[in-house]
Amino acid sequence: MPDWLAWIVDLPQYRYGWMLFGALATLPAVVSGNMLVHLAGLGRRAPWRPVAGNLLVLLASVAVIAAALWRLLHG
Repeated sequence: MPDWLAWIVDLPQYRYGWMLFGALATLPAVVSGNMLVHLAGLGRRAPWRPVAGNLLVLLASVAVIAAALWRLLHG
């Protein structure tokens, strides 16, 4: 087995399962989504760095949740 493949197999997702990481990703998704709603209320006065950071956290969390659901539904 190549070293890079062994490194991937040793990642925690393979030991604990995607469902655990999907469940844990709901908290940052909710918090960053709530912060984006708050920043959207500021309109044009909203600083761009917190908007970009919260959007990145939201997208990463949704990707982990989607991967967990995909694994659950499609094995």
